[in-house]
Amino acid sequence: MDVGLVATSLRAPDGWTRAQVWTPRASMLTDPDRYQYASAVLNNKIYVFGGKNNDGALRSAEVYDPVSDTWSPLPDMPEARSDQKCVVFNGKIYFIWNVPTLIDSMNHVNWFDPGTNTYVWESNDYSGYNFFDAGVVLNGAMYALHSNQDRLELYKYQPGSLITYPPQGVFPEMTVSSDWVSVGLFNNVPYYGGGTFQVVNNQIYLIGGYRDLYQQIDIGSGSSFTMSQPNHRGIGSCVVNNKIYVIGDGYTEVYDPAMNTWTVKSPMLINRSVTCEAVNGIVYIIGGGMVEAYDPNKDY
Repeated sequence: MDVGLVATSLRAPDGWTRAQVWTPRASMLTDPDRYQYASAVLNNKIYVFGGKNNDGALRSAEVYDPVSDTWSPLPDMPEARSDQKCVVFNGKIYFIWNVPTLIDSMNHVNWFDPGTNTYVWESNDYSGYNFFDAGVVLNGAMYALHSNQDRLELYKYQPGSLITYPPQGVFPEMTVSSDWVSVGLFNNVPYYGGGTFQVVNNQIYLIGGYRDLYQQIDIGSGSSFTMSQPNHRGIGSCVVNNKIYVIGDGYTEVYDPAMNTWTVKSPMLINRSVTCEAVNGIVYIIGGGMVEAYDPNKDY
């Protein structure tokens, strides 16, 4: 499938400049240089949990209000964590972390409740070595995605399910209860991890990763197709008006699923690896020691 790529200048036709398209915002209160943290948007606020600094993994968490441009502290997580992901589901922020390949991790589902400002923490095990790469909500259900022997595997959150363990058929097998159930192994998606995922119109989009895969995935039919093959690392992504904004390491690109085209946009003020979240049509870039806001309406 052909994919279009359109270049734009750093100055919009109506006179907006790069400095107006991208604007600095307030930095985090603690560890603004943190990386490999988890973030999510709930009720128009951006939540950031854990991550790393030069001293190791962090327990601290903060919430950002774009309207007032202020950060507020949250209770520390029960344990320090990095490399985990967040997904908003049923009004709570779930932490997507450990793949259920170890019995001790099969029922460990942790979340933060902004209504009570408290954590529900079922796991204190950080010794696992298989990790979920992302969590998404699709058709009212929560899914997690994982690289399984260089292929993409999809898990569905179904508390109290019975599964056979070990799933590889290693004896002795046993039937155990699990909150996560494998519902699909995409042999045609050679995924090696490190990517970012978004959902648009009930389709999952895999962006980047160690093999630079850009795939659209239909979990209903099990099919996928390649969107593009650019060489990108250290990216964040988010969705605004059914378009996927891919930002990081000195570039900004937008994928339009309806048109199957990529458009080059104005890069960040300071090049770095980041994550991004969207609130009310504005993209917020967090990480690398500063926060920037990007206004797509000013970047034609």
